[in-house]
Amino acid sequence: IIGFFAIGSAQSNPKNIVENYVEGLIDGDWEQVYDTLAVTESEFINSENYVKFQEKNGKDYSSITKYEVQSAEEAAEELLDKYEDLYGDKYADLYDDAMDEVEDKLLKTYVVTYVTNTSSSPKTMTVTLAEQNEKSWLIFTKYRVSTEGMVGKHTVRTYKDATVTVDGIKVDAPAEDENGIAEFKIDAIFVGEHDLKISHPACDEHEEVISTGTDRTTYATSLKISKAVKEDLFKATQDNIKKLANGAKDGKALSSLGIDCTTDEDDLDDLKRNYENLTNSFRKTDGTGLKSITYTAFKDNSYQESIGTSGGYSCYVKTEYSYSSTRKSYWDNTITQNTDTYSGWLTLNYDYVDGKWVLKGFSYYNYYY
Repeated sequence: IIGFFAIGSAQSNPKNIVENYVEGLIDGDWEQVYDTLAVTESEFINSENYVKFQEKNGKDYSSITKYEVQSAEEAAEELLDKYEDLYGDKYADLYDDAMDEVEDKLLKTYVVTYVTNTSSSPKTMTVTLAEQNEKSWLIFTKYRVSTEGMVGKHTVRTYKDATVTVDGIKVDAPAEDENGIAEFKIDAIFVGEHDLKISHPACDEHEEVISTGTDRTTYATSLKISKAVKEDLFKATQDNIKKLANGAKDGKALSSLGIDCTTDEDDLDDLKRNYENLTNSFRKTDGTGLKSITYTAFKDNSYQESIGTSGGYSCYVKTEYSYSSTRKSYWDNTITQNTDTYSGWLTLNYDYVDGKWVLKGFSYYNYYY
């Protein structure tokens, strides 16, 4: 029984825990250090990730040659003895205030004074222990090193269709906000540098090193569209231009053209209005207008490099075409037929929705017949 209590008391002794913590820092034994921490384990907070994190971010304490651990009370009493003669009752009052601050039984604060082989001046670090809800061996009060300032939260704001990983661990995708941007939240992660990777079906893979704090946000809302996606959109745009022009020429409904269009009500109303204006431009009420149009060349002049804030892309295209049309004279109502070639500019605006590009709107310039 005596041995049981002796071992249990030693293992739960707060000062011993601080010494194990410091010894782990000196030896670079991050597993030992982790065993002293007060943490709630998760996908990001665990021994394996802590070791990897410290190997990359950890401070080197191997130069420490000697150290002493004192409770905050002991350190304050030592300072009181040192300075009371100099400052008298004023310093004694400061000592009493310091004692009031450390009387919280759930927290115990220790001061570690140490010297290194690279400096003759002593340095200090403060280690705070938090009392745990669980008991050691069901009897002894259990303390662990507080991780306040060591563990924080982090949010990555990017497109809802993206896949986000931090240090190779996938962050669950949340619900999107009204602009198609989502918040990928990590509730607990070690404070320091981590590797962020974002994959999006329409973009080049994005990688960066992020610095996490107690509560920070990384914004990644300007991902670079991949060359292959741009090429595919240019091809699709050529086909859509033909469908729009011939559909307007023939007076067909937008819904019959076989174009994947937006389902957003406001954007769809604008798209229909643009198509109606194009139809009215090509088809006159007197039966004249554009009779045929054949595209002979397309040139992609798009300048957009990154996907838009809401996940959009504008394809800006110059076209060459031949056409035939009829016109009615204002003077004698005679109808003349014309055949010619011309060039025009069109911009087709797309949104990336549920894994595919949909037409959101378009505008056209210099279309003449």
